[in-house]
Amino acid sequence: MSKVKKEKTEKRANRPRFNVLDAVIILLVIAAVVGVYFRYSILDFLTSDRNSQKYVVSYSIDNMRATTSDYFIVGDKVYFDSDGELFGTLLSESQNKEPLSEGPAYESFADSKGEVHKVPYPDMNNRVSAKGRLLCEGKYNENGGFSVDGKSFVAPGQQIKVYTERVSFTLTVTSVEPYTEDIEQ
Repeated sequence: MSKVKKEKTEKRANRPRFNVLDAVIILLVIAAVVGVYFRYSILDFLTSDRNSQKYVVSYSIDNMRATTSDYFIVGDKVYFDSDGELFGTLLSESQNKEPLSEGPAYESFADSKGEVHKVPYPDMNNRVSAKGRLLCEGKYNENGGFSVDGKSFVAPGQQIKVYTERVSFTLTVTSVEPYTEDIEQ
């Protein structure tokens, strides 16, 4: 055999070969990528609106400045502080269409026996506690809460930092109830 032919056959022998196993691996990788894309985009898009319902989230705000309530307006949008996603819309809390119902602010203290006592905040004219409601859209969860747009889980007892275009505050969720048409906005 000539030297040139020998070198060509050696080069062919050392070259990587494409076989059936390689084709199967490539097809599996493509199927995995398509599956992940389908799961996180198309499937979420298709199912997010179907199971979404309206809920009323009742909340309380403890020990806030009395003038802060002036910045709450019925119909304002409330957003999560963490990611800027929409949480809900402020509803009226009382018959007079106010967004908050206010009461005196209290401090909680434990005595030497471990009993908790609520004492009015020393500066009662400037500090209040308030209750309000939000109209939210999401999916109910069997754990007693719901997820807003399938992303943020909200449940009673949870403290959440939120904001509107006028004010930032931390609320404590007190209840989550299905929205009914008889709830006045």
